[in-house]
Formats: sequence, C-alpha cells, structure tokens
Amino acid sequence: MTKTETIRGAQRGVHDLLGCLHYGLASYRYPGRTAVMGQIREIKRDRKMLLTPLEAFQLHAAASAVRKISGDAAEVGVFRGASAKLLRLALPDKPLHL
Repeated sequence: MTKTETIRGAQRGVHDLLGCLHYGLASYRYPGRTAVMGQIREIKRDRKMLLTPLEAFQLHAAASAVRKISGDAAEVGVFRGASAKLLRLALPDKPLHL
C-alpha cells in the first residue's frame, strides 16, 4: 500500500467515524476554497463571529451562487458585522442592507 493510499484510507475512516457521530469532514485545499477560508480566518481575527468556519463558508458559497441575480442583498440580525463583511466579500457589486 502506498503512502497516498494509506492517507486516503485514514481520511475515509475518519470521515465514516465522524458521520456516525453526525459530524462532517470537508477539505478546503482547492485554491478557491483556500482563499475563502483565509478570508474567514482573517475576519474571525478582526471581530467576533458567531458562525463556525463551515457555516461561514456555506454562507459565502450561497451568496456567491446568487451573485448574478439582480437586486440588493440584506442581512437581518447583525451582531458585530463579521458575516456582513463576509457577504460584502462574496457580493462586491451589490448594495448590502444591514
């Protein structure tokens, strides 16, 4: 068994174990994902964020998916503005109402 096969087998085992505990495991090693996770870490260092990194990534992905739809964006229930900053990064050309 090669080193790569061993690592992938271990990753599958951890993934299966976490699935039994109702947790998930995701890889953010792809260049686009790595950049977004870097932005999330930077925002979390700058201000308090109530979202987990996974929730923040999902918010960014959802906002990016609707980028081409016309109209404004809004966030209801702003705490310290961390998720609003994340939305601003995902939707730079849309007006954002807080």
